[in-house]
Amino acid sequence: MNCVKNYAFNYQESRMFIKNYIIKDGKIVLSLGTGEKYIVDYSEQNMNKVLEIMKRQVEFGRENFGKYKNRSTLYYVLSKLISIPFVIAGTILLSYTFYGSFSEVLTPLFGLYIPAAVCFSSFALLPVLVNREKKYTDIYRDVEKNAIFLDISEELNKNLQNNPNLISGMSKKGTKKVESLNKNKTDMTLHSLDGLSLEDLKQLRDNLLRDKEFGFDTGEDGAKRIHLSNDSKPKF
Repeated sequence: MNCVKNYAFNYQESRMFIKNYIIKDGKIVLSLGTGEKYIVDYSEQNMNKVLEIMKRQVEFGRENFGKYKNRSTLYYVLSKLISIPFVIAGTILLSYTFYGSFSEVLTPLFGLYIPAAVCFSSFALLPVLVNREKKYTDIYRDVEKNAIFLDISEELNKNLQNNPNLISGMSKKGTKKVESLNKNKTDMTLHSLDGLSLEDLKQLRDNLLRDKEFGFDTGEDGAKRIHLSNDSKPKF
């Protein structure tokens, strides 16, 4: 079961963001961005609505891809900027501890106590910045993965069962996932992308495009053919 990252920017958006779902006892149990569960009756109509909402969420993520990436870069840079004065402060304090005379030279240059205290205090922000960087990195990679899937999903599922070349170059985990879907004769959906990395989706896309370039028929009846257009390749 694939759990989509929360692409929302605020609490109100998170309340309407579907991360994943399960079907249990005739109900569709939605997991929302806030951590809440939202339960609706299972029906084909409701299931289609859930899938449509999840597709729109990916499109929302695609539209805001640059924002996620910029925020990841910002927090990365800030974390590095905080790390540098921490190293300087540590050097100053160590010099004072082990080389008293040397610290007398450093004192007028660095002010010793006050800068060191400020540097150590700001260093407390480092874990927060690192976590924020990871959050937005995970989000933009998840957006890219899911967007690639939506772009190739139709042709991918047409050729999933009868084209052994699709798994070429994929990770072992990704290969097992595709083989499992083949065994169960199940289409790949946004909900079933667990086990597939961003790199696996890129490989699937590239393998489909390669098949298009070759132009060979695929499938047991020789009737299927890749019709993936170059426009289907996401602009990532």
